Amino acid sequence: ITSVKTSCSSCTTAVLAKQSYRPAEEGEVLVNFFMGQSQGLQEKTLLVQSTDPKESAVVLTMRVHIPELVKIAPVFVFWSPGEEKTSKIITFKVVQDAPIKVLKVRSTNKKMIALLQEKKAGREYQIEVTPPDTDRPTVTTLQIETDYPPKKPRTYHAFAQVRPAGGSPGRTVPPSAITNAPSSRRK
Repeated sequence: ITSVKTSCSSCTTAVLAKQSYRPAEEGEVLVNFFMGQSQGLQEKTLLVQSTDPKESAVVLTMRVHIPELVKIAPVFVFWSPGEEKTSKIITFKVVQDAPIKVLKVRSTNKKMIALLQEKKAGREYQIEVTPPDTDRPTVTTLQIETDYPPKKPRTYHAFAQVRPAGGSPGRTVPPSAITNAPSSRRK
């Protein structure tokens, strides 16, 4: 085997039990997946390259399901240009056994107001989002700070946008950013 490459160099490592194998000999690749803040189905690949003339490259696929701790719905709220300036609600629900307290919600755009309301202690919250107006395009990321897990609390994200006139969805907020994936908070 000449090399083993992973599809995610920052979250997956692979170590071979040994480098040389006889024809038809089986071996093992030890794979470590650092899940970090990932949730849901994660799929990573390994490219194993060798000097075998019949099969010089083999792709191995690893699939891992990491249970979601919370559901955020919707993750993205928007207003069309000129739409009535009304608040929109984002729901944050804990779907696992551990109670998770939402400590605060911050809007990265101070003009977009986000108010947090606890509906069921440690289980369900509502975030009321209100734009300054709907005449001008505005976008914000809502940082939802929690107390869980205790040693390294997570921050989740939701998004709000007043769309530009004639604009299409997702132009200001990239589609790759619209996930329920949490991130770590720095203290």
